[in-house]
Amino acid sequence: MVIKYISVICKIFKKYKMKLLTHNMLTSKCMKGVSVGYPLGISASDVRVSEMDFNPDFVAKMIPKLDWPVLYNAAESIGQLENLPKEVTDNFENDHEFFKKSTPCIARS
Repeated sequence: MVIKYISVICKIFKKYKMKLLTHNMLTSKCMKGVSVGYPLGISASDVRVSEMDFNPDFVAKMIPKLDWPVLYNAAESIGQLENLPKEVTDNFENDHEFFKKSTPCIARS
């Protein structure tokens, strides 16, 4: 099955391509004068939605590592919420529909 994933070109990273998955794990608190460096703001100059093979095993492994509210807010800030659930379901490991709705924001390529 082919599924779409989202990547953004961000001004904060001087037009480097970044996936929402990557954004969820970045911080700037190691910079001088920054006390709270997470989550980073997104100022997208270009948003691209690409296709890739659906990988439910990868999605299942990544969900526990994510700060879901940050992922949700990042997707919202670039206008890519679509069907992304606002919260992680209790039994997400067995929820195939949840995986499909989450994949565009979590996917890797």
